[in-house]
This record gives sequence, structure tokens and C-alpha cells, in this order.
Amino acid sequence: MTIPEGIVTIEDGAFRKCTSLAPSAMYPLVFPSSLKSIGALAFYGCNSIAKVTFNTGLQSIGKSAFLECTKLTSAIFPNTVTEIGMEAFFGCYELSTITLSENLKVIEEGTFHSGKITGIIIPNSVETIGNSAFDACHSLVSVKFSSGSKLKTIDVGAFRDCSALIEINLPYGLTHINSYAFAWCSKISQITLPSSLEVFGDGVFSNCSKLSSVKFNGTQAQWDAVQKGNNGSLQVTPAR
Repeated sequence: MTIPEGIVTIEDGAFRKCTSLAPSAMYPLVFPSSLKSIGALAFYGCNSIAKVTFNTGLQSIGKSAFLECTKLTSAIFPNTVTEIGMEAFFGCYELSTITLSENLKVIEEGTFHSGKITGIIIPNSVETIGNSAFDACHSLVSVKFSSGSKLKTIDVGAFRDCSALIEINLPYGLTHINSYAFAWCSKISQITLPSSLEVFGDGVFSNCSKLSSVKFNGTQAQWDAVQKGNNGSLQVTPAR
């Protein structure tokens, strides 16, 4: 299905529950170069969509825009996209390939919850990874941050229950790791916290059964200054 040229906005709920759109990857959902915004719930429940081609010039994707598009496999965002609403791709269980815009500042709450992503590169523009943004992405093995990352906050449960996650290198400049951010990430064995950290919430690594080493890349005095929640018997070792 191709949306015709001249369309600037797809309104809220415009194609909600249209279950026969773009029925295979051979027939992707194609957006025109004129499109600037996709509204909330615009393609909610369009469970036949397998592939979408986002246009350069697209700026915003609304809340729950592709919620429960259960056959969608990839989402490649042009660098013109600056906003992706909360839960925009929640419940897209086959979503395995994502390339984020280099001008995106926030990955909102639940955006990619329950996806099939195996790896993700977070652009250096991203400042916040919201609540449950990648929650229950059981195939996610690797999270990498682009050089010069501006990331400040990993919010509540952002990577909770990413049960395949092995590799994540947290960037310097990160100040807040909020509660349960990596809870139930049962394959993480070691991790280093940046010396820029200011807040370390409750149960950040709870039920991470293979976690044997948590290091803090700063001094004991810096670690003592971090505002900490209840993390049980978790041992954190300052580097110096």
C-alpha cells in the first residue's frame, strides 16, 4: 500500500484495525515524501503489516501509532524523525530490525516493548530511555551507545526482562539509572557503572542471576555520594 504524495498528516486512528494492509514484505506500507506526522493509533492493530518504508521528511510518530502490528519486522527511521510517541511499537512481536534517527532525544515509555530485536545502537542524540522502553525484548543481546552519547537517564524497567542481554557498555554522562532498569536480565555477568552516576534506584539488577561483577568507574567517595535505592546484597566495586 502506498500513501499518495501530498499527504502531510495521517490523523489519529486513521487506519486503526485495518487488518489487510500491506500483507507481506513484498508489498510494504510506503509513505510519501510529503508526510510530516503519523498520528496516535494511526495503524493500531493492523496485524498484516510486515514492512514499512518511512520517508525522509517524516518528523513525528504518535503514541501507539503501530501498537500490536504483530507481523511488522523492521523499522528504519530517517534522521528527520525527532519524536516517537510512547508505546508506538508496543506488542510488535516480530520487530527484529531497528535503526533509530540520529536526532531522536527520547525513547519513550514502552516504545519497543516485547519486540524481537537482537541488537540496538542508541544514537548520541538520545538523552532519555523511558520506562519499559525495551521491556521484555527477550532476543536483545547487545545494546551499544554511539560515541559522544548524551544519555542522562535510563528509566524504570527500561531493559527489564531482556533475558538474552549480555553486552551493554554504559556511557559516561549517564546520571540516573532508575528502579528495575535491568531487572531479570538473567545473562548479564558483568557491568561497569560510569563515574557520572548520581542516582541508582531500587532493584536495578534484581534477579540478574549470572551477575558476578558490578564495577563503578570512579572513586569510593564518588560512589558514596550516589543516591541509592534498595539493592539488597548487591556489591559494587569502585575502580579507584
